[in-house]
Formats: sequence, structure tokens, C-alpha cells
Amino acid sequence: MSGTQYLSPLLQDPAWQALSRQLSAEARIAIFYLDELWKDERFQRDWTRLKEAYFEAYFEAQREAIAELRELVRKDFRTLSEAERKRANALSGAANEHACCLVRQLKEYVPYLIRNATRSYLFGRACDYRNPEAEDEDSNRKRYAFRTGNMYAILDPENFHLAEWELVRSFFSGELGELRLGIYCCDREERAVESSAAFSSKMPFFVPNTCAPLPSESKQDYLKRMTRDLKHELKLLAEPCSHRQPEILPKLMKRLRYEFHNPRNAIRAILALAGDYYEKCDAERRNQVSNRSDATLCFYAKVVYQHKVKGLTHWKEIAGEIMPEGEDLEDWTDRVRKALPVAYELLGLPFEQKGENSENHP
Repeated sequence: MSGTQYLSPLLQDPAWQALSRQLSAEARIAIFYLDELWKDERFQRDWTRLKEAYFEAYFEAQREAIAELRELVRKDFRTLSEAERKRANALSGAANEHACCLVRQLKEYVPYLIRNATRSYLFGRACDYRNPEAEDEDSNRKRYAFRTGNMYAILDPENFHLAEWELVRSFFSGELGELRLGIYCCDREERAVESSAAFSSKMPFFVPNTCAPLPSESKQDYLKRMTRDLKHELKLLAEPCSHRQPEILPKLMKRLRYEFHNPRNAIRAILALAGDYYEKCDAERRNQVSNRSDATLCFYAKVVYQHKVKGLTHWKEIAGEIMPEGEDLEDWTDRVRKALPVAYELLGLPFEQKGENSENHP
């Protein structure tokens, strides 16, 4: 097997190649590690047991509470009374806490990002009417759109085509895909908070929060996203009876303090200012992008999986399981020795050094 294909098919997947550059090293290694776990019998047993405990035992015991929660979730939150909001928060809090308690049982060998994605998978089905085993592609699309700043894919889904979803849809499909999406969303959310703090000092008066660059977003992608949203808003302005109102263009035209008789003529000026804004933000941006390649992180995930889950305690044993045919065993043994503590740290799992620290034993 040539190249890095022996590590993971993901490395050759166009969807993963598009998504990978948006994620932190911690999220990328978590997804690689999840793919290893997904093929593991122990994890599959635990995964099945958690679903049964939540979807069958808990749902049955809390049938009335779950039904009430779902009824409240279906309503527009803005129309709820204060009492209904408190009740919804109490019910959702209880359902979420039970999911957390179940997922904590995986703490020994499953890192936080995967546990959190598992909790999200369980809890999400407590709040709606989906079959616990069913996949809701529309819900997945909305979650992806929200975390990538594509607000009109959520606000006006009938008329807004989210082209990149077609590329990544299969990557986020099925149970494994939903857990991947959970990791993706959690990572994007946490890093968006960091970016917001880094960019706040450079926020110009004319830019609403919806126009802020996303974590790891290139200038080209940022301007492309801005252009797409602004052009979509031109369509909304041309349909004054539409129930969807533009969010960006009117505010920006007003703040530019220039009267544009044709809103289309404002787009070029807005994009020029947005480009300058991106440059200022980028100068303040923290170093959020890891220089570790996907191949390295995939190797790290395999090393931890063999050591933590499969129970291999010798560096040479682990190397023998991972390396492709024809490679030098001693060289790979040294790679494993160096990789183990770093990989454990990235995954956030405790590294327990088993046995004597020798040439063949970690």
C-alpha cells in the first residue's frame, strides 16, 4: 500500500481534506482515534449499552418528562412564558445530566471530545421526535451550517444552496458521522470563542458580528462567504414581501454613511473593507493552526489505540501492528516511543507508563 493509505482512508477523502484545515490538532486526532474505536468490539459493546440505557431504560422511566420536553422544544422559545422556560430548562438539564453520567463511564479510554459528541448524540434525541436510531440529515446540515457561519442555510434553507454540504454530507452521515459532526461542532465553537476574543480589538464600526472571520478561515474563503451572503440578500431586498429579511447589507450600507441607490453597488465597497478587516484580524490571530500533519496525527491515534485499548505494552509490538510491510522495525519502534506521550497529551488521556522504561517497553 503506497503513500499514507495504510494509516487511514480518511487521508485520501476529499471531504476530510476540506474539513481538516478548519480543525485543531486535538479535534483531528480525536476523529482519527474515533475511527479506530469504531472498529473495536469493546467500544461497540459500550456504544450499544449506552444507547440501550438511554433510549430504552431512561426514556421508559421518564416517558412523561421526555414527552413534555419535546412539546416545549417544538414551540418558539420566544413565545414561552417564564414558567415554561424554567420548566424546559429543568427538563433538558435532567436529560443532559443523565446522558453525561452514562458517558462518563467511557472516561478510561475515550477522550473528552468523543465523550462530548456521544453525550450530544444521546441528548439530542431526547429533545425531538426522531427515532433514536434514525439519522436526521436536515438537522446535521443545520449544525454544520451554524458552525461554518452560513446563516442563510439556516434562516432561508429553501432558497439558499449550501454547496459545500454536498461534499461533506457523506462524511457526517450515519452514527459514526454524527459523532464526527459532534467533534467538529464542539471544536469550532470553542475556537470561535478564542477567535472572537482575539479579533475584538480590531472590530471596525461597520462590521456586525455575523461578518467576523471564522477560525482558520482563509481570506479567500472569508470573502467568498461574504460575497455569497450579500448576493443572497440582494434577492431578499428584491422581494419586500418575503418573510426573510436581510441581516447584513442594510446595516453595512447605513454604517458606510453613503447613499447607495442600488444596493448591488455597495457590495464592492463592503468587500474592500471586509478584506482590510480580515488582514487586521489575521495580524491579531492566535496561532490556532497546528503544524502537525494529518498523517502524523493519524499515526498518533493508532499508537494510543494499540497501547490503551488493545493493551500492547511493548513499543516493538505496537510498531509491528502499525508499520507497513518492508519498513524498518527498529525505526518504527523509536517513532512509537517518541509518539506515545505526545499523542496521549493531544487526546487528553492519562498516560500510564507500564513496566520498566527500556528499549522495548514503554
